[in-house]
Amino acid sequence: MRLRDAIIVSLTFLPCGCSAYIARSGQDLGHLKTREEVREAFGTPTIKHTAEQPTFDEFHTRRKIADRDAAYMWAIGAGVTGGLSEIIVLPAVLGQYAGRKLVGQTIRFEYDKFDHVSQVYLNGRKWPWTPDRSPRQTDYTEEMGTITLTE
Repeated sequence: MRLRDAIIVSLTFLPCGCSAYIARSGQDLGHLKTREEVREAFGTPTIKHTAEQPTFDEFHTRRKIADRDAAYMWAIGAGVTGGLSEIIVLPAVLGQYAGRKLVGQTIRFEYDKFDHVSQVYLNGRKWPWTPDRSPRQTDYTEEMGTITLTE
């Protein structure tokens, strides 16, 4: 009797986290810090804007983009409901990403004066996880009209 109960409980939690894992997998946009890294990851941009600040590159891609917010949300939901939310969430997540794979998505990277990524937009929506930049890259001071990076 106890073995059967243990098996039932462990099978209940088996699907927990599938939707979170799917949402978290793919290209993480937060790790792309410079224009060079972005172009290395995505290739030639479909639209380039370099005339004035902010400069940006726009790409159309069908690759999977990691979504940390959705992964966190689905993991919490699966944990709270004991995995039952996966019955609804998993097909919805699979459908969403299948649609993005078929139609594609537009990613826009905006850059600062030093060609560091300052903002990311996915399908026109501001991406919540902007680049993980080190203080050396972001802390700068202006001295007598010239910009100097501080270490």
